[in-house]
Amino acid sequence: MNWDAIGAIGELVGALVVFLTLIYLATQIRIQNKQLQLQNRETRLAGNQELFKSITEHTQAINSDPELVEIFYQSFTKNFSEFDTKSSLRLSFIYQNQVKIWENAYYKHLDNQFDERMWPSLERSMSLMTTSTAFKQWWPTRARVFSDDFVKYVNGMANLEIQEGPLKLITDD
Repeated sequence: MNWDAIGAIGELVGALVVFLTLIYLATQIRIQNKQLQLQNRETRLAGNQELFKSITEHTQAINSDPELVEIFYQSFTKNFSEFDTKSSLRLSFIYQNQVKIWENAYYKHLDNQFDERMWPSLERSMSLMTTSTAFKQWWPTRARVFSDDFVKYVNGMANLEIQEGPLKLITDD
């Protein structure tokens, strides 16, 4: 056997090793991508669970108190200023908690941290509350305690503007 034949066999073996290495790397990348997809899915599912747990706890807190149910119900037809001091404060706490939940969901939505199929129903839920008479009066005076991007989003949804001046925790009677 001459040196040219040995060199050709060496090149062939080297090319085969490179080819097998590429197949191995492609397989590893495919497996890693599948694992990453599963992790992302688990993250979105955890985000869904966290969000719905927050919504459920908030809803249960309201539903467990008949007075809160009545205040919330009236918020769709009464002006915020028509509530007595105690009721306006309680309604403000309801809104504050609910809007914080929405704000958290909004950023999870932007970061693709929960199932996107759920976003339209959450938007409809947010839109329903933003149409209430009392919310339309409450939001502009308290929006600045939330992040700027989220405020712009809610303002666009509710067609509202922020009011300047000191925050009011209760209505002036």
